[in-house]
Amino acid sequence: MKKRYTAYLPATAYMAVILVLSIRPAPQGLPDLWEIDKLYHFISYAIMGCLWARALDVKGRGINSIIIPAALISAVFGAFVEVCQAFVPMREASVLDALANGLGGTVGAFVCARVRLRRLS
Repeated sequence: MKKRYTAYLPATAYMAVILVLSIRPAPQGLPDLWEIDKLYHFISYAIMGCLWARALDVKGRGINSIIIPAALISAVFGAFVEVCQAFVPMREASVLDALANGLGGTVGAFVCARVRLRRLS
């Protein structure tokens, strides 16, 4: 049973890092890179979705029972972080960032679960 808990460590540690970096006040003087910002959100949460897909991958579970929870965890956490940013000086909550977070988490979970399934076949 102890081994099962260690599967969650990379995903939860990654979430902690994202939360800490996201609730710090933004440095002043950064250029407004809207397009690149959304790409960073997408990639960061795709990694999170992949980490959760790996953590939830247990022998005998169907692919949907891996992808759906991993995508939901990533999307809900991404929305939570955006809400938190509304209360941080020099940060703002963004619906588009939350959407990029959710989409990235979903794509990351899907890709990693599919790759894993193919390797096992």
